[in-house]
Amino acid sequence: MWKLKPDKGEENPVMKYNVKNTDFTCVQSFRAEGSKEPTIYATGTDKSIRELTNDNGKGKDECQYQQNVTLNQIAIMHNRRAFFGGVAEQKKPGSIQVLRHPFEKTFEIQAHALPVERLRISYDNQTLYSSAMDGTLAVFAIQEKDAKKPSRDLPSIVPSQEILIRKKQRDVLYADIRQLNDSIRTEKRNAAEAAEAKRQKFLKKQEDLMREISQKEQDGKDREERIKQETMEMERRYETDIKEKMNSHRNELVERQNDQNEKIAADHNRYMELEAQRANDLQKFEMLMSEIYLKHETLMEDMHRDQDIEKNTLEASKKKLSAEIEAMIQ
Repeated sequence: MWKLKPDKGEENPVMKYNVKNTDFTCVQSFRAEGSKEPTIYATGTDKSIRELTNDNGKGKDECQYQQNVTLNQIAIMHNRRAFFGGVAEQKKPGSIQVLRHPFEKTFEIQAHALPVERLRISYDNQTLYSSAMDGTLAVFAIQEKDAKKPSRDLPSIVPSQEILIRKKQRDVLYADIRQLNDSIRTEKRNAAEAAEAKRQKFLKKQEDLMREISQKEQDGKDREERIKQETMEMERRYETDIKEKMNSHRNELVERQNDQNEKIAADHNRYMELEAQRANDLQKFEMLMSEIYLKHETLMEDMHRDQDIEKNTLEASKKKLSAEIEAMIQ
């Protein structure tokens, strides 16, 4: 650590601090009120933030914040109320960790797509600026109750109200402006002519359409009148046809009724004839059955008589045979 204005008898650097195999990427200092020596905060490739104090020219570790990420940049608020650490891990998004002293992580903001390269806080502690390898600059508003007021001694920058360029460049720009104005006027004129031509074409097309619509309306009226006349004629023919068909149907119905009555009478007479014939045939059938029954009874009596005679004959022959057998045995 060097002093810009070392005290009498002091030599730069006033403090040295080394860590083996570690490269420090960002160093910040903080001087508390009433303190003569500042407190140094350093971060590097060892993935930690170290709080250092001057111990007879050598840096002394007071405390250390360590996580498994590389913090490439740190920024400290004027009252050391909060620390901001920029994550610089390869192939990982660049986030910003917000720490509370002494090194207590409160939350993390996803700010960039690639590692963070720079972190800065405005003098009034109201704005945090962050840039990264993805080519973006992020601006964050810090909600701080104890904000630091801007110093009146700081110089103010007044933006220029004019654009200062060389005369040759101005002449080139003026020529470009004139060319652009001419092009604009030409485009406007061409656009106006095209619009007028389009309007005339539209008006002509509108007249043609109106004429066509009028013709179609007249054709529609003529067709409507023609359809009306045809409808009346069809209705008249329909009524005539209906009357003729009703008369024809009535006459046909009377004829069919007469034919039906005649057929019914003929069928009745035929039925009576068939009924008389059936009664006569039934009587003949009953007489025939009676004769057959009598013949059957007579035949059965003759058969029974013949069977009795044959039986008696067989009995007599049996007895005779039995007597002969006994005689032969004796």
